[in-house]
Amino acid sequence: MPVEAVQGELERRIVTVLFCDLAGFTSLSEQLDAEDVAIVQEAYFDAVRHAVGRHGGALEKFIGDAAVAVFGVPNAGEQDAERGVRCALSVVGAIEQLAARLELDGTTLHVRVGVNTGEAVVHPAPAPGDAMVTGDVVNTAARLQAAAPLNGVLLGPETALAVAHIVELDQAVEFELKGKAEPVRAACAGVLLPEPERERAMGALAAPTIGRAEELSLIALALDECAAGPTRRLTVIAPPGTGKSRLLDEVAALASARGTAVRRARVRPDALSAFRPVGELVESALASTGLNGDDEVRGALAEALGIERSVVVADELLALLGGFEDGVAQEEAEARRSARFAAWSTGLAALAATEVWLVEDLHWSGKDYRAFLASATEGEGRLVVCTSRPSLLETDDEWISGGEILELEPLSSESTAELVRALVGDALSSELVSRIAERSEGNPLFVEELLRSWVGSGLLEQSPSGWRLRRTVDEVELPSTVQSVYAAQLDDLPDSARSVIRRASVAGRRFPRDVLGVLGADETEGVTALQRRGLVHGPFVDDLLGESFVIRHALLRDVGYASLSRAERARLHV
Repeated sequence: MPVEAVQGELERRIVTVLFCDLAGFTSLSEQLDAEDVAIVQEAYFDAVRHAVGRHGGALEKFIGDAAVAVFGVPNAGEQDAERGVRCALSVVGAIEQLAARLELDGTTLHVRVGVNTGEAVVHPAPAPGDAMVTGDVVNTAARLQAAAPLNGVLLGPETALAVAHIVELDQAVEFELKGKAEPVRAACAGVLLPEPERERAMGALAAPTIGRAEELSLIALALDECAAGPTRRLTVIAPPGTGKSRLLDEVAALASARGTAVRRARVRPDALSAFRPVGELVESALASTGLNGDDEVRGALAEALGIERSVVVADELLALLGGFEDGVAQEEAEARRSARFAAWSTGLAALAATEVWLVEDLHWSGKDYRAFLASATEGEGRLVVCTSRPSLLETDDEWISGGEILELEPLSSESTAELVRALVGDALSSELVSRIAERSEGNPLFVEELLRSWVGSGLLEQSPSGWRLRRTVDEVELPSTVQSVYAAQLDDLPDSARSVIRRASVAGRRFPRDVLGVLGADETEGVTALQRRGLVHGPFVDDLLGESFVIRHALLRDVGYASLSRAERARLHV
């Protein structure tokens, strides 16, 4: 008998919880008329609502002057912790502005904010006033808020780990929080960094690129051929954390060493304009050439293209920097769009004889942007290297068939072990290194985030003589930062495919076809969608299991299983 899905069943998720409360409001209320108190309070509520909404959170409730918001529901995002911290800093800024606008004494209206990341049980359809999430992560966020300084944001350990690349953090300190059996390491958030800095997050953990010699050789050959021949387009496809960005860093260094101009852009899921990455390519070009201001740009283009031709090209390039309106591009005729694409490509080419375009996260892009990149590969002297997750394999057959595809495989066990030793030397036993290599299945992000979490918790520490492990490691757990990335990938799947991963996970990474119907998953539609994305292989004939499939990435299976509530696991295992 098939196991029926329970409508509105509970899920376990990694979420980020924000807890904020006004400080000194009781004292302020004594000094103001009741009507003025209501005005101040409503202005505070509005500021919180606006900040939470702008950063994609879910406002759970107000409790007196306190507010609770959750990031990661109903769908997980890779940047839930980051959005929670950005929201917290926005709330602090809004309260400071509110105090100034209302002409209040700056010492009388403050806010304290706590942000914490961890596993929670998510209630799919809570009644009005009921909690969306339940778990210690919520209680700890409240305790962090109480311990935060005035107009400060105090981050729990998992949150601090997740945002170290985008915000300045004070030194982590152990706090004795009410109701917590053990001290909690927490850090205050400072100002946001202008650009993400992975090196800052890694701290003293550093290693060269390992296990990618073959891929780099292929790209180096393509670079040589493009220098004196037609443009080539190469798309590197791999799941999260496999090392796509690191590979592009190596390509950039290789190209720069040969005197080839490098242009970089990243596609962001929350970008206001589909063509913002084109603007980033232009900004990258201007930064490398040292051109400042419209006049210098127009002058350089006029010298390269001639005055008459350069006018249109310069207008189009500078329009990108001034904020391009997508609506115009979507409504214009095909000929007009082609002319615009040609102007962008021509302008970039005019600033360098040979160039490499490095575009990250192409899976977030729309077809218009990919159409521009395709048009830009019709000339000579340019190598376009993009990175994408496997979802692009399903969504754009034209892009896949129109260029070269390089599928980046996980690191071998030997390369993974080499990476661990490069990061922490001989601090870990051979047995523990082997366990990490096996658990990570060649995912470099897993290795880096695991070791970073050990450093953050004090388990792994650096001394003048090198790294050392302070106590025995019983289990190599999935880091929450990695779990968040794969949870977002899971939530990005169609419902039928998501159901297959979650329910088939109880059978392990390899699951028989027959089990899907029993578990209540939509076999045909779900498996087909997963196969198109390269997330499931098969069917294979197994002597024991019969016709079966394999979830390609163990981490995706692990996250699918982790999302099942205890009750649902028990029901599916029966």
